[in-house]
Amino acid sequence: MEQDNYYDELLSTIKTLIAQGEYHRAQEKINDELRMPYVPAFVEKELKTLGKIITVQINDGKRIDNVWTPAKITAVLTQPLLSVDEFLMVVPVLQAQNLRNFLPIISELLVNPTVGDPIKVRLLFLLQEQEITTPIKVIKKKQTFTITPDTLKWPYDDDNHQKFLKLFDEIVYNDNPSLYHLCLNLLEAYYLYRFPDSLAPSEIPVLTTAIITQANKMLGVDYDHHKLVNRFAINPQLVIDQVKVLNEIDF
Repeated sequence: MEQDNYYDELLSTIKTLIAQGEYHRAQEKINDELRMPYVPAFVEKELKTLGKIITVQINDGKRIDNVWTPAKITAVLTQPLLSVDEFLMVVPVLQAQNLRNFLPIISELLVNPTVGDPIKVRLLFLLQEQEITTPIKVIKKKQTFTITPDTLKWPYDDDNHQKFLKLFDEIVYNDNPSLYHLCLNLLEAYYLYRFPDSLAPSEIPVLTTAIITQANKMLGVDYDHHKLVNRFAINPQLVIDQVKVLNEIDF
């Protein structure tokens, strides 16, 4: 396995094992990785979160049947301080359900101030997949809006996203594919943060520079962004402001 996508594949494998109920194998992989001399901070955080999920799942399995009944799905969704990782584990289950049956619960989650914005936006797109036409109220940290899920468009489908990919390919991928994947993860996190507001083409150079800077920071690299600032002829303060935003986004 090449180093460039090692962590992406590792985390994906662990999440798949958890989804399949292979908790002990997943925990072994987590423990093996955490014993390594160096693990990036953001990977270590996610590994520890997945470890907590495994503990909860094993304890649940001792108490009740492990079949995903509506009651069990409801219990997971309504637990206090639902984390993004815990929510992502139940996404495949939700996709197999008729979400119209869960609209009252989902509607409550979408206005609950303790539920993270990434969870709320992903819930909306699950509703969009099932062409839900009921107007839904959403309260994010910095804005409130009402939207009809079946009208949603994911940012990956627009021209701006292709421009981001082209720039990350050109600037990052050849030199550091691992950094490239982290940049894509940050871009998705920013999409969730900005939703439902779309990005203007003029924002792409600043956000590209800020994402590359923040991704390096997460890997422990003190990156000098001035070369990109000069290349794009952008205001360096705008980059600094966006790095601050990226640093505060749920990721």
